[in-house]
Amino acid sequence: MKDLKWIVSFLLLGGTIQAQTCHESGSAVHGMPPIGIMNGHTHGQGHWMASYRFMSMNMNGVSSQGADLATADVLNDYMMAPKTMRMDMHMVGVMYAPIDRLTFGVMANYNTSIMSMESASSHTMEMGEDHHHEPGMDDMNSSQQSYAVSEMKNEGLGDMKISGLYRIWVNPTHCLHAITGVKIPSGSVDAGDQMHPIYPYSMQNGTGALSGYLGLNYSWLLPKYLVGAQAMTSMPLHENKRGYVAPVTHEVNVWGARKWTRWMSTSVRVRGYYQSAVRGSDALISPTMSPLGNPVNMEQWMLEAMGGINFMPFDQWRIAVEAGVPGYQWNKGVAMNRQWTAIAGLQFIMH
Repeated sequence: MKDLKWIVSFLLLGGTIQAQTCHESGSAVHGMPPIGIMNGHTHGQGHWMASYRFMSMNMNGVSSQGADLATADVLNDYMMAPKTMRMDMHMVGVMYAPIDRLTFGVMANYNTSIMSMESASSHTMEMGEDHHHEPGMDDMNSSQQSYAVSEMKNEGLGDMKISGLYRIWVNPTHCLHAITGVKIPSGSVDAGDQMHPIYPYSMQNGTGALSGYLGLNYSWLLPKYLVGAQAMTSMPLHENKRGYVAPVTHEVNVWGARKWTRWMSTSVRVRGYYQSAVRGSDALISPTMSPLGNPVNMEQWMLEAMGGINFMPFDQWRIAVEAGVPGYQWNKGVAMNRQWTAIAGLQFIMH
């Protein structure tokens, strides 16, 4: 019983006593996680951090349950087949620690999504006088299948995130903190055009609902290496005004970094990701127009490999880039394939 009391006291008080020794907000170039990890580090009392990130994701082609699908396959069940999609996101964030144990964060983002689609069309090839008659071919014309390409674009503010990071355990080499927060539905779910009264679920800038998220983040700093891991879950708390509940997501990241010089390090990261299907549906989104309009098709599993490089030219500044490709993707229904992801960021810490 005494041992249990000692352990509890250590967890409750140890972080406060040794908080300043946590490497996450220090000057080590490899002390913080890769730039693609959100809420991956805490700060000491009175510290501020401002950050800007730009992330781009590119998708190409369609698959279902591990098998790639041709346009003709998709058009057997849908009026349109997604061809390519690009999503760009600008993220601006601020973090502040009023006390050593607790860091607050706010992040706003601006999104742009562009998707090209193919739909079936037929045209008639006119036969000129210089064409000879061939057996089995009509003298005047023949029909040939082709595809018409159209584009869909949406941009605007996304959902805002408000986070709280609580230090559970910290010493000069080990840091463990809990993550909790909410997503404010500042992004629109009403975007559309003349052809599509409401764009498909993944083309909307927001979820339309208040969401909550929870996570844990751990890192271990060695003289030249950093090892870290993070687990996060995000869940909408209610149905939005359009009659559906956005996907639940679970994400696990494991990374390692290597310091090469005082001001430069490199990192590798493996990301596992699960996204559930949409529950309910928007009455104005046709589930047969495109695979992206079918709520069931949102469910997917992904395993992604990332590589990054970090620079700290000055103690308070960090510049970082990270990019990667999926090693494995499994779509339960018909969905687009992730091709690559890239993110670049700038962080400024004010002590």
